[in-house]
Parts: sequence; structure tokens; C-alpha cells
Amino acid sequence: TLCDTAVAKGVFGTKMRSVIKLANKEGIKQIVEQQFSYGQQIMKKGLIPILEPEIDIKSPEKAEAEAMLHAELVESLKMLRKDQKLMFKLTLPNQDNLYED
Repeated sequence: TLCDTAVAKGVFGTKMRSVIKLANKEGIKQIVEQQFSYGQQIMKKGLIPILEPEIDIKSPEKAEAEAMLHAELVESLKMLRKDQKLMFKLTLPNQDNLYED
């Protein structure tokens, strides 16, 4: 698999990117679930997943989508074991310190 090839070449991790256009709660939940599912597969190979649920900076519902994404990410992080590591690459939020926690 590609992950096996990456491990053999000493790669650190790999990213998974999804684009969020609107503040659709169910759609954002599905994106986060998909990102974390791929993340789990990547972790099983010993790589660090870089999850990138990107919100379109031109979205007319950007702030609302960010709040929904934040809530879903917080819930999904609760399912990780303490030894599981991942990274996020997120769109700069409208609200200062939104992802501070």
C-alpha cells in the first residue's frame, strides 16, 4: 500500500484533505468521521495523520461552519487513546482562539 511505501521510505506522515463549503451539521459530521477513519488507518501503519478539514474561506457561512467543525473535532478527539497522535491543518478561524482547547 501507499502507507507501507511511505514507512519504508521514512516518511513522517500523510494528510487527508476535505473541503467544507457550507455550515451543514450532518455533512461536517460525516467529513470529520471520514477524516478520523482514515487517520486511524494511517496510525496503524506507524505514520502521523495530518487531518485537514478545510473550510472554504469564501464560504458565506464560514463562522457557523467553524463552530460546527470545532464541536465535531472535540468529540472525535475524545475517542483517541493517549498514545495516539495526529495533527490538524485548519483554516484560520474568524473567531480568535477558536481551537485553543
